[in-house]
Amino acid sequence: MSKIKIFVSHRRDMNSEIINNPIYCNVVCGSALIKNLNGKCADNLGDNISEKAPYYSEFTVQYWAWKNCKADYYGLCHYRRYLSFADKMYQEFNEQRFVAEQIITNKTVKKYGLLNVKKMEKEIEKYDVITSVTYDVKNIPNTPKFNNVYECFAYSPALFTTPEIIERIKEIVKTNYPEYYQSLIDELKSSQHRGFNCFVMRKELFFRMCEFEFGTLFRLEKELNLKNREGNRKRELAYLGEILYGTFIRWVINQNKYKVKETQIVLFLNTDKQKQKSKIKTSLQIIKNIFLPNYKRLKKIEKNIKEQNQILKQSINKISALQANIEKIKNQNAMLFFSQPRKFPENLDEMKLSFWKSFPKAIGDLRTIQLAEAALLKNFALFCDELNVTFWLHGGSLIGGLRHNGFVPWNDDIDIAMLREDFLKVKDFLNQHSNIYEIREYYYFNLGCRSYRFRRKDIESAVFVDIFLYDYYSLKFEDAITDWKNLCYQKKRIIQQINMTCKELNQLPNGNNPLIEFPELKTKCDCIFDTYINKNKSTDISDYLLWNLDNNYENETRYAWHHGRIFKKEDIFPLKKCLFENIEVFIPANYEKYTFAEYGFSYLDMPKNFGEAIHWQQYFSKAGQLELAQKIIDDAVLKG
Repeated sequence: MSKIKIFVSHRRDMNSEIINNPIYCNVVCGSALIKNLNGKCADNLGDNISEKAPYYSEFTVQYWAWKNCKADYYGLCHYRRYLSFADKMYQEFNEQRFVAEQIITNKTVKKYGLLNVKKMEKEIEKYDVITSVTYDVKNIPNTPKFNNVYECFAYSPALFTTPEIIERIKEIVKTNYPEYYQSLIDELKSSQHRGFNCFVMRKELFFRMCEFEFGTLFRLEKELNLKNREGNRKRELAYLGEILYGTFIRWVINQNKYKVKETQIVLFLNTDKQKQKSKIKTSLQIIKNIFLPNYKRLKKIEKNIKEQNQILKQSINKISALQANIEKIKNQNAMLFFSQPRKFPENLDEMKLSFWKSFPKAIGDLRTIQLAEAALLKNFALFCDELNVTFWLHGGSLIGGLRHNGFVPWNDDIDIAMLREDFLKVKDFLNQHSNIYEIREYYYFNLGCRSYRFRRKDIESAVFVDIFLYDYYSLKFEDAITDWKNLCYQKKRIIQQINMTCKELNQLPNGNNPLIEFPELKTKCDCIFDTYINKNKSTDISDYLLWNLDNNYENETRYAWHHGRIFKKEDIFPLKKCLFENIEVFIPANYEKYTFAEYGFSYLDMPKNFGEAIHWQQYFSKAGQLELAQKIIDDAVLKG
C-alpha cells in the first residue's frame, strides 16, 4: 500500500474544523507568525518559508511538505476546499464550478467520500495526478468579460498582478524552464483556468512541479519589493503560483503518458470550529435565515419568474426581428452594389463611397433607436449653439456622417468629441437651467474610464449621446508615439489606484456605474482622474490636442495603441461641416487621419463588425426601452 499524504493548509487567524481522516495532514500556513497552532502541524520546522506566508499563502505548506515529508503521493487542499472522491458529480455552486456545503460534518464529508480511507487510497493509486476541473474565466461576472487567463489575472478588479509581471514570469520560464514555456503560453491564452492548487500526485511529478514553481517564484521575488504591498497585491506571488500550477498540469496532460483525473472541488462555506459546537443553534439559525424566508417568498418568486419569462419572450422576438432586418440589409448589399449605375471613369474610393451612399438605412426597432438618439443630438447641438461652443462627430458616428450622412445602418449609438473647456460650459449650463437634460458620468473600473453621456434625466431611457473629451497638450518627450506609450503607462496606474480605493472602501460596483449610491468612492475616483488629467493637459492653447486619460484606452490591437491619439491642432481645426440625419454638425479637418487613428483602416473600407449592433442586447432589448425611445422621438426638440 502506497504512503499517501494530503496536506491541508489552514489559516493562522482561524481555528478551523478538520476532517478526521489519517490521509489528511492539517498544517497551519505561516506558523512562524503565531503561537497557538490549535493542535495542527507547523510549517516552520526544518527547511521552510513559513514567515513568507503573507506573500505565498498555501505555497508555504506545499514547500514544507516538499522539503520535510516523505510519501509516495503528495496532495494539497485548503481548510475549506477539498477534492471530491465521490462516485458522481454534484450540482455546481458558482462560475468556478465548486460544489458547496454549509459546514463540515460527518454527513457532508461522507457525501464526497472524504472519510473512506481505503476507497481514497484505491482511487489515488489508479492515477498519476488527480486535479480539479477547469472553469471558464469568461463566465466570471466582470465588465468587460475576461477572454483568457492572462486578462483574468492582469486586469482583474481584485488586482492580482500586472501585465509587466506576467511578462517577466514568461521570461524567467523561457530562460530557466524552457520545457514548460509553451504550456505557459497556452495557459495564458486559454479561457479555461485550473486554479486553487488542489491536487494529489505521484512523488516524482510533485517534486518536479515544486522545482518549477518555487524556482520561478524565488527568482521573481528577488526583483520585487513586497513589504509595501497591500490588499491582494501582497499575495501576488501566490496568484502567480496558480498560473504556474495550471501550466504544469497542462504540461503533464500534453505528455500523453500520465493518467490524470479531474474532479470537483467541495467548498465548505463555514469552517469555524467554535460555531459548530452548538449544532442545534446553527440548524435553527439556518432555518430562520435561509429556508423560512425563501419558503414565504416562493409564490412571489414563481409569479416573478412567469412575468420575466414573458418579458424574455418579447425580447427574443425583438432580437430575432432585428437579426432578420440585418440579414435583409446584408442581402440588399450585393444587389444594390451591382444594380446602381456607374459613372466612368471612377476610381476605387469613388466606387466605395458610391456603394456606401446607396446602402439602405436600418429599419424597424433599430431605426427607432437611431432616430431617438438623433433627436437627442439635435437638442445637444441647440445647447452648444446657444453657448457658442462646438463638438465634432467621433468614432462610428463620424464614419456614418462621412459615408451615409447619418447612422451606419447597423450602428446603435452616437459618439461625439469636444474640448473639455467647451464640455464644462454645457455641463454647468444644464445643471443650472435644465429640468429635462443632463450630462451624467459613468465609471468603468476595469478600464480606468470615466465616460460622459448626454441624456434625458426625466426618464430612465437607455438612449444617450456618448461624449469624448480632448485637451490642449504640450509635447514633453521626443514625439507623439513616445508620449502615447507614457500615457498608456499612466492609464495602468489609474486603474491600480482606483481598484485600491475600491478595496479600501470595501466597495466594488459593477462596471458602467454612475456611482450615485457611492458618493465617497465617486469623490476619490474623480480626484485620481483629475490629478492625471491636469498633469498632462496644457493650460494654454497649444499646437497639439490630446485624447486624455479619462477616455477609454482599451483594445491593444488597434492602430491607436501603437501610434496614439495625439493630434496636431490643424488635424482637428478648423472644423468642417457635415450632415448627420438632417442635422448640421461638424467633423475634424483631417477626418481621414482621425478615423484611421481610431480604427487602423480607411473609413471607406468594409469593417470587421459589419452588421453588428453592439449595444442592442445590453441596453435596448430590455422591456420598455423601445417605448421610451419612441417618446424621445415624439417629444422631438425639448429645450427645457
